[in-house]
Amino acid sequence: MRPNRFRHYIERIAEKLGVKKENILPFLFTFIIVIFAFLHLTHVDNLIIIIIAVAVIVSLTLIVLWIFMEAGFAVLKSLFFMGAEVSLLIFLSQSYCDAEKTLSVNDDALRSLIFISLAYITFEFFKSLIAALKKRLDNIPDKEWPWEKVVIVILFLLFTLSFIYMIYQVVSPIILNICIYKR
Repeated sequence: MRPNRFRHYIERIAEKLGVKKENILPFLFTFIIVIFAFLHLTHVDNLIIIIIAVAVIVSLTLIVLWIFMEAGFAVLKSLFFMGAEVSLLIFLSQSYCDAEKTLSVNDDALRSLIFISLAYITFEFFKSLIAALKKRLDNIPDKEWPWEKVVIVILFLLFTLSFIYMIYQVVSPIILNICIYKR
């Protein structure tokens, strides 16, 4: 059989059985564990339990790492959009600080410029982040969500928030160490 014929054959069998695509991986995972345990039923010892526990832990770890990477890609994609604006703002601020003669009016103007620029950059960052998150989460249907998908979405959002917090921790000392905030 050709691969396309085999695929269509499998799809027809799955359709007749009422199997949905989102249920295939948990089914295969459970099936492999049950077959493995059944084949070694006569030789049950601690080694099989350890192997099954390690397989479950490794599988869960890989799933969590995949979610972590997806969240990271979404945040980094949004970060690339704002990287040029932040770099320009920091360059202008540091160039101003290197100038020999400045007035308090100039300091106020730079503070206003930094505030307005950071507000705009933050807005654009979250706008592109929300678009990236919607794109990543569009795969999940709007129908009733099983608990697995709820856990995945919660992990995805927690990882996204942790990436945003890390970006804040890196950028905030740079902005707060500009000379106008030290005078």
